This record gives sequence, C-alpha cells and structure tokens, in this order.
Amino acid sequence: SALPDSSGVTHYEYIVLPSGVSAGLTLDKSTASVAHGSTTQLTATTTPAGGHVLWGTSDPSKATVDASGLVTGVAAGQAVVTAYFGGLTASCTVTVT
Repeated sequence: SALPDSSGVTHYEYIVLPSGVSAGLTLDKSTASVAHGSTTQLTATTTPAGGHVLWGTSDPSKATVDASGLVTGVAAGQAVVTAYFGGLTASCTVTVT
C-alpha cells in the first residue's frame, strides 16, 4: 500500500516529452465553493493535450477529489485541490459551506 504525501497523493507519474515539446497544466478555476454533500467539477487542461492528470486534496476531511477532478464537499472549511501532470502542479482553493 502507498501512504499519501502532504497533498494526499499516493503516487506520481513521470513522463518524458519529445525534444522541443513543453509540458503545461492549467485548471479552469483557482477558487471554488461547494456546499457540504455537493460536488463541483474541476477541469485540467494539459499540454500536450489529453495528458493523464493525478488529483490530490490537502484535507480530505473537508473536501475529496476523484480521478476525474470531481470535488465533493465533506465538512465546512477549506482544502486545496491540486492537479499533477508532468512534474507540474495547478491548484484550486475549495471552500466548503
């Protein structure tokens, strides 16, 4: 079994891009609000397109995130949801109400 790091990620995937190709990662939101028990979708865009993104949360007792970037509010407070791709990260601060 794998133990999560401080961001909640249990594994990393490393990719080697062809020479001259740069990796990129952006999220559609830098902040989001979600009610307890409700969900909000985060969308990651990668360069090259279609890259495999891993997701993690700083506090799963406040908000969880699944493999597709769907965030679920667990309890009132804040958590930082982070997308990982090609050694890059992009984050969204999620407030659970």
